[in-house]
Amino acid sequence: MRHFVLIELLLFVEVFLEEQKNEIKENDLAHGFGDDIEWVKWSEAKEQAKTLKKPIFLLIHKSWCGACQALKSTFRSSTDRDEFVKLSKEFVMVNTEDDEEPNDERYSPDGQYIPRIFFLDVDGTPFENINNKASYPRNSHYFPQLPNLIKAMNKALKAFGSPMKVDESDQTIDDDSTKQQKMKVDEKEDGSTGCPYAAKASVEKKEQEAKEKVKKREQYEERNQSDEVRTDNEETHVRNVSRENNENAKEREKKEEREKDENTKDKNVEDKEKRVEEQKTEL
Repeated sequence: MRHFVLIELLLFVEVFLEEQKNEIKENDLAHGFGDDIEWVKWSEAKEQAKTLKKPIFLLIHKSWCGACQALKSTFRSSTDRDEFVKLSKEFVMVNTEDDEEPNDERYSPDGQYIPRIFFLDVDGTPFENINNKASYPRNSHYFPQLPNLIKAMNKALKAFGSPMKVDESDQTIDDDSTKQQKMKVDEKEDGSTGCPYAAKASVEKKEQEAKEKVKKREQYEERNQSDEVRTDNEETHVRNVSRENNENAKEREKKEEREKDENTKDKNVEDKEKRVEEQKTEL
């Protein structure tokens, strides 16, 4: 009897551990974005989307990213959480962490910044113009707040159920609840890679590089001006020396001519005196 009870107990423990293991695996798919959402592996998403006839919600994030951690907190604490969870049931929900990210350039149209959120058709094709470009022109698939994300989700459902494409003017826009967040992040975001929160250093670096370029250009122009002045001075000096040499040469020529004239005069006087002496001798 004891043996039978022990076997039943072991079987119960084994079943319990298996259930716990499965639960942990399911929670692993959440990656901290909420266990109350039915997250699906990316490898299974398109098949499920075709079967269930639902669009795909794709969230790409990294474990080391500050903006991604902030988004997790937003997902957990937002007053719009219930509406988001309700809407999530209309999608095949996927969030990929680190190396789970799909290797597809369609999911980085304006860079590989993180986090990025896309709304996809059943074959994995992103819906056109459903993004947050109005709030973040350089990071159009960055949704730091749930209100704008919920708007985008509704647009994706509309696009999925209609053959008409979403018009460019119907892009997700700012509302009062996200303007301050946008201003804060805009001060820090730049470029097209990495966390928008972590990009401040990149901005400062570029500003410093720009200042250094201006400084180098000023130094270069200053050197050029100095070289030009030095060249002008050298040319002036050469002209002055040349003029001085010419004047000296002319003076020498004049002096030589005067000396020649004087020598000629002296010779004439000597010749005259000699002729006078000769005449006297003849007399």
